[in-house]
Amino acid sequence: AQHVPVEAGNITLYDEISEYFDLIDSEGNILTSDAAVKAAYGANAELGSVNGKTTITFKNLSTSMNADSSAATVSKAIYLKAKPSFAGGNLVPTNGEYKVSAPDPNYPGTTREDSVTTSPTVNVKFEAEGDSDTEEIFLGETLGEYLTTARLTILKNKLYKDSYTSPVDYSFLNEKSDIEWFRKLNEDGTVSEPIVDITKEAPTKETIYYGKITISPKYTDETAEYKVENVEVIGTYKVTILEGQITVTKEIEDLNAAKALSYDGNPIFTFALKKKNSQGGYDTVQTKAIDFGNQYQTGTKSVTFEKLGKGEYVVEELGSAGWTVSEGYQQTSNAMSLNKTKKTGECTFKNKAVKQKAFADKDVVINSITKDENGKIVFTKKQENNGN
Repeated sequence: AQHVPVEAGNITLYDEISEYFDLIDSEGNILTSDAAVKAAYGANAELGSVNGKTTITFKNLSTSMNADSSAATVSKAIYLKAKPSFAGGNLVPTNGEYKVSAPDPNYPGTTREDSVTTSPTVNVKFEAEGDSDTEEIFLGETLGEYLTTARLTILKNKLYKDSYTSPVDYSFLNEKSDIEWFRKLNEDGTVSEPIVDITKEAPTKETIYYGKITISPKYTDETAEYKVENVEVIGTYKVTILEGQITVTKEIEDLNAAKALSYDGNPIFTFALKKKNSQGGYDTVQTKAIDFGNQYQTGTKSVTFEKLGKGEYVVEELGSAGWTVSEGYQQTSNAMSLNKTKKTGECTFKNKAVKQKAFADKDVVINSITKDENGKIVFTKKQENNGN
């Protein structure tokens, strides 16, 4: 409102709205056309734009005396709403330049213009909530192999979800804080069990971590009824585990001669899975067996080592009585590396039957102790194989 000492006409009010706000009607609808502005504010209202900022001009206004006849006044009310892309903050200016032009009563025929560049300010509510993100890692890996500086920056923006459109104007808010990590989300929405260094985490099963991000206003306004305070958002970071596996295939040769062997018992083959250790050696981590059932059965069977972590592995076939490695094959496989890009490995062993030279699992040994005619104690041992 601009006061003039007497009633007057031909007055113009001009307002340049700051870049943080949209011009709206009394029902909250954003006005983007001159026709919409005239419908909301009257035929003498005009919509404009200066340097990307919305302007509204009221022309041909007249003053009227106020209640105590101390001055003639003219005023117009407009409605503003923070833009969808403006995150919020304290002490946000609503205007750029605003001015009034009116006939100068001291100099008839001339116009007086007063311009004001100091804008009123308001506090714009800041709203945010947590969002989520996921990560796939290989069993045995640490999160440090994934949470690089760049990834943490992306994650910080991903775990924070604002209620505005993108890109968001954070000019009245400080940068998001670094993520604070926690293991537990409480019933009241707070978090507990802090994690000192999440990069050292090596989960072995699907795990959800809770990341807390704090955003604070750049400016404070302690006198306002409403003021923007620090806002904490909590997002979730779900880590799923990929597991490796190695399949061992066993072939036994179809030899008619095998039927003539004196070996009695199922063809059973045992395999040791070994993982490379930090000293360069290999430690046995699992063992599995393949049982072909009938002793004269030939062909192929497989077994799979599962739930394997990242690392280098070999498979060693342990010795089986009555069987030897076929030509062109070896007792220990080549090394196989498992990681996120290669989650499986496989190897094949082939055996042929040989005449056994030692006792097998189905041999029967009869031990006897006798005394001969001279009173001498005699120990004897007899191997019974296949009942013969």
